[in-house]
Amino acid sequence: MSNIILGGVKHSGKSTQGKMLAMMRSLSFVDTDEYLEALHAERTGKEQRCREIYQEYGGDYFRKLEAEALEQIARDDDEDKVIAIGGGTADNPYIPDDFWDDFGVFIFLDVAPQVAFDRIVEMGLPPFLDPAEPYADFLKIYRRRRERYLELADYVLEIPEEVPAEEVAEKIRKIADEI
Repeated sequence: MSNIILGGVKHSGKSTQGKMLAMMRSLSFVDTDEYLEALHAERTGKEQRCREIYQEYGGDYFRKLEAEALEQIARDDDEDKVIAIGGGTADNPYIPDDFWDDFGVFIFLDVAPQVAFDRIVEMGLPPFLDPAEPYADFLKIYRRRRERYLELADYVLEIPEEVPAEEVAEKIRKIADEI
């Protein structure tokens, strides 16, 4: 057994599914976005969400902090975990390609672009999307990141439409049972 990493675009269900899978498998769950936020608060004394950190400190600061958070999570090898990575983590230039080789089994939640975009819009457009052309901008990012996820993935779970979280969690559990 090893860590189970859930990757995918923003709002693909990584955290929701990760929590469910961790409960099913009696494993710890780590959300790298939450870990990053805690690391940032420790450094700055400011409790901010990822979106706020990105807006105030910029993308470069955010990606460096994200890489550091992931390194710290990787060093904590006391037990296997389910780890939900941020939507852009796999595309982070500060994380070396070979990092993913030993980190765990990577499951890519391949959510259809319209499903992911609809979820994003519900939560409010993130700062990295052009407000004048948000869907077109999102598709550019989606396509680039999807290619990267496919490179990294040990398993791909296609999610072509909105489905209940429990149904997706069960599919992920079946994949995890094969590991």
